[in-house]
Amino acid sequence: MFSRLLEPHSGILFRAHGGVTEQPVTLAKLHESDIDEHNSPVYQHKEELYRARLRSGHMHMGVKDCGRVVHYFWASPPGSKVRLLWGLDYTVPKGEWYSWDGFTDPAFRNRGLMQKAKMSFRSQLSADESIVSAVQASNAPSIAALKRAGFKIVKTYSGVLLLRRLYIIRYGRRLRVGLGAF
Repeated sequence: MFSRLLEPHSGILFRAHGGVTEQPVTLAKLHESDIDEHNSPVYQHKEELYRARLRSGHMHMGVKDCGRVVHYFWASPPGSKVRLLWGLDYTVPKGEWYSWDGFTDPAFRNRGLMQKAKMSFRSQLSADESIVSAVQASNAPSIAALKRAGFKIVKTYSGVLLLRRLYIIRYGRRLRVGLGAF
């Protein structure tokens, strides 16, 4: 019981610059009609959450195979407010995009779709823009895909989850204790 109330947590913040020319997959802006139980189980019966994200200016980007979405992620433009992992609030700075909440259909995993989708998104940005993504430190496949797509580690953070809220203990190289906020 106690272990469910208080859990260790750590994450990594990655960044890559735009202006790349390689676009290995066709990336499409998705709409609510693209979502089904196969490609997006998290949105089943949560249509209002999906619509609220769109109303807030977030873009749902994806890769399709034979008309079916096989990989997606959300992209938030500069100035957007994003709720990161475990309740951290983040305002996307000027010149930056934030990529989050990605999913690859299990039948299409281990084909480099996340890496290719991130590269394709980077090709749509100018060289003075960048894209940032936060990943749980335990998510080895996503970490590897981001590195292969040219992302570099910007910061790391460690903390504890207490009643599903993240309290940051270490952020980057500076010790900081308190309710998490980037």
